[in-house]
Amino acid sequence: RRLDSDPPEDHDEYEKLNRMLHGLVACAIWRDALEAGEDMKRYIDALKNCELPKLEITFDSSSKVTDEGIEMLSSTIKPELKELLLDMSYCSGISDRSLIAISQGLAIPTALRRLSLSFMKVGAEDVTP
Repeated sequence: RRLDSDPPEDHDEYEKLNRMLHGLVACAIWRDALEAGEDMKRYIDALKNCELPKLEITFDSSSKVTDEGIEMLSSTIKPELKELLLDMSYCSGISDRSLIAISQGLAIPTALRRLSLSFMKVGAEDVTP
């Protein structure tokens, strides 16, 4: 096709790109949505329906992040994931359950090449060092 031609109205790659953009936006605003008390289902769905190579979210010092939230987030881990970076430092609402959920999410074979999990000084007393 020529560069000055009109693009096709429909294409399989458009839907794939749209899902990727939804996933990127979900990651970018995850914490703000969580802090605002939004229903996280649509963000979970966005991550489940895309093939992001990198999932990076910082929850540092958030009082809103919980084990249930991390369990839901961990359920979105896909085989295509190459990088998982989660900072849960100084979060009071998480426990060992969060780490277990993440490890279960990673139990499926993935393309993971980089893993960074920060649990520094979490507030829940039942987290083992």
